[in-house]
Amino acid sequence: MIAELAPAALTDVGAIRVQVGGGSMAPLLPDHSVVVVERVAPSEIRRADTVLLEAAPERLLLHRVLRIRRSSRGRQFLIKGDRLGCCDGWYDEGAVLGRMTRVQRPGGDPIAGAALALLNWLGLALSTARAAGVLVMSRVRA
Repeated sequence: MIAELAPAALTDVGAIRVQVGGGSMAPLLPDHSVVVVERVAPSEIRRADTVLLEAAPERLLLHRVLRIRRSSRGRQFLIKGDRLGCCDGWYDEGAVLGRMTRVQRPGGDPIAGAALALLNWLGLALSTARAAGVLVMSRVRA
């Protein structure tokens, strides 16, 4: 249902609050975090930003921008979840609905502004290392 409402809400209101479901952006954005996503022009999206995009009809992703390139269709973004080993792929600028501007992690204080920018860059570093096979994290049971 959120996939149906998010594009219209961002167009009409300019911002939405979304609860994260899943662990693809952990540990920096754990499951059940609440984020604010604001509508933004594709030209304002930068590397390391976390964006909400329509990956397929009725399927939204909140993942990080690893790279940006130009194509005949405008800007394209290489998207990846921080915890995932591989990228989601390249998405045209029309698929991007907005950029995460604030996060409320479970049990934590809201994060925005410079702190969120630092969190995004740290996430980019972790995500890039995982994609390159440099960093492997696993849970150990005691």
